[in-house]
Formats: sequence, C-alpha cells, structure tokens
Amino acid sequence: MSLEKKDEYDHKAWMKEKDLTPVETTFLTALIWMDKRLRIVDYLELLETLYYRVNLQMPKSHTEQYNLDNKFWYWYPLYALGAFSTLAYVVAAFSGALLGFYYSPATTGDPSTAYNSITFIMRDLQFGFMLRSIHRWAAQVMTAAVFLHMLRVYFTGRTRSPASSTGSSASC
Repeated sequence: MSLEKKDEYDHKAWMKEKDLTPVETTFLTALIWMDKRLRIVDYLELLETLYYRVNLQMPKSHTEQYNLDNKFWYWYPLYALGAFSTLAYVVAAFSGALLGFYYSPATTGDPSTAYNSITFIMRDLQFGFMLRSIHRWAAQVMTAAVFLHMLRVYFTGRTRSPASSTGSSASC
C-alpha cells in the first residue's frame, strides 16, 4: 500500500455498461465512496496477500498433497458432516427441552403416567406430534451424520500425522 494517489477510474461509466439491480448499484456506489475516502480496496489487497503468505506455510490437505482435487470431488460435501451433526444435536436438544415440559415419566411400577403424557403430546397438544417427530428425526439424523463423519475422517486419512492429535482427542 503506497501513499501515492491512484489513477482515477471512471466507475460511473463502468456501472452504466453493466445491467445492475438497484441494490447492486447502491452497494457499489457506497463501496466506491468509502474506497475513495478510506482506501478499503488497498486494505483488502493487503489482507489477501497476508492470507496467501500464511496459507503457504500451512501443511497441505490430503487432496492438495496427492493432487486429488479433480478425482475426489465427491468427498467435499462430506466435510460438512461435523457441523451437520452439531446442528442436528442442537435441534434434538431444543425439541427435547420443549417435550420435557409436557412429558412425565412413570416413577412407580405403573407405566400409565408416561403413556398418558405421550398420548397428550400426540393428540391434544398443538403441533405436539410434529415436535415429537422433529425430535425423533433429529436424533436419528445426528446418529447417521456422526457415523458418516467418522467414516469420512478414517477414509480420508485424517487420523494420521499431522492431524493425528485431533483424531485422538475426538475419540476420547
């Protein structure tokens, strides 16, 4: 980033050439206005350069290391399984907490109390059947996502060095 003033570019003519929506035009006008005063693009270029310098020092992933980017494209959706299982857990925990307000377990040998509370949830509570189904499906999706996530981690070699410490900590 230098202190020299950059050459003036005709942004308005460029924007007239493009077929932009009013939202895009407003956003670009605001960005150009801020860039003329605060030099935002210079800072973004500086951050981009810093990002690539740091990234070159990072160890390569298995797909970069063995040049498998074009061969294993189907693995990439599976990289979201950890977050997907976490999301399913949050949905199951939230729906379970809501179900906990209405469910009363059988504390004695007679299971009719638990059965009656389930019957109340399914029949009388508004959207109770849906809440119970969401809870059930979220738990099953979470179990499947965790299992698929473990398979993906094993088969992509994330249990070997340098990522072996994360794999061993996840298995504890």
